[in-house]
Amino acid sequence: MKHLSVSADAVRHNIRLVRQKAGNTPVYGVVKGNGYGLGAVELAKALRAEGITRFAVGELWEAKALRDAGFHSEEILLLRSTCCETEIEAILDLSLVAALGSYDAAVVLSGIAERRGAVAEAHIEIDTGMGRYGFLPTETDRVMSVIKYLPGVAVSGFFTHFYSAFKGQKATTRQAALFDKVLDDLRAAGFDTGTVHAANSSALFRREDLRYNAVRVGSAFAGRMPGHHKHGLRRVSHLECTVADVRWLPKGHTVGYSAGYVTRRPTRVAVLPAGWLDGLCVEKARDMYNLQKLFPYVASDVWRCIRRRRVTATVNGSPVPVLGHIGMQHTMADVTNLECKPGDTATLQVSPSFFNSGMKVVWE
Repeated sequence: MKHLSVSADAVRHNIRLVRQKAGNTPVYGVVKGNGYGLGAVELAKALRAEGITRFAVGELWEAKALRDAGFHSEEILLLRSTCCETEIEAILDLSLVAALGSYDAAVVLSGIAERRGAVAEAHIEIDTGMGRYGFLPTETDRVMSVIKYLPGVAVSGFFTHFYSAFKGQKATTRQAALFDKVLDDLRAAGFDTGTVHAANSSALFRREDLRYNAVRVGSAFAGRMPGHHKHGLRRVSHLECTVADVRWLPKGHTVGYSAGYVTRRPTRVAVLPAGWLDGLCVEKARDMYNLQKLFPYVASDVWRCIRRRRVTATVNGSPVPVLGHIGMQHTMADVTNLECKPGDTATLQVSPSFFNSGMKVVWE
């Protein structure tokens, strides 16, 4: 048996820290990715208990789960734009705030809303560099057309997304300048920009000047923001599992894929039924290789080798080294010097964002 154990006290600590940092600025509680692996409904309930009543989701099923759980009157923003008619029907059925990232999406949304005798509330996204969704900063005229000529859409806000607020700030400053120019042009033309939000978790803690009149925070609640500085946030979860087996391996025996480890002596090994599928040692992928990224990757690997940093698990309260490569669903740990038997409890630090959605999440 295994489950993700979530500390409700640690989550509350992080929520309060976010609210303190935001001051009087309203906070959108982002619960995408099934609440960053913590459970969208459970995280939303914790946020609401601490006074956060605006939410943002990445998928329609998350919004439906919140509505079904009693979040009937709370504002819920679907963060991704869509032209899909069935998804737009669901947006209207669930009374969500739609994100509009293109004129085509706005036209479809307006048309469906008009046919239903309704008006759909929407926030317009401006693409200042993420390249995912959004009107380009040069498309202000198209944004104005959405507001002026599509009666089925009521634009109540604008937002953008900072792609590197967790590190050097030049790019973030450049993005903010593009965003501000769009907002200034719209206001000069007599349009109300409504709720404006851009600051994600990293920007909230690093850029007080970019709060606008709302902030949009997610990963900070899980205590796993990018970068080295954690700003007083606490890790909120760990994986617990039972030891599946305990066995002796002779000296010179290989362990794991690619023979990543060879025993130097007779070694007692605990087999733990958890692996990278559950978020163990899973980090953001190195999926871009150019000169700008190559040297930091190499430097990171060299530093890791120098420090001889090892992955550990905790078995019966004692830290033990993990042997070899992490498997998809299994991990081996050295328990030679530890009293250990099948069925004992092991804990592992995992990234909850990658946690298998079919696994049980327990709030304690």
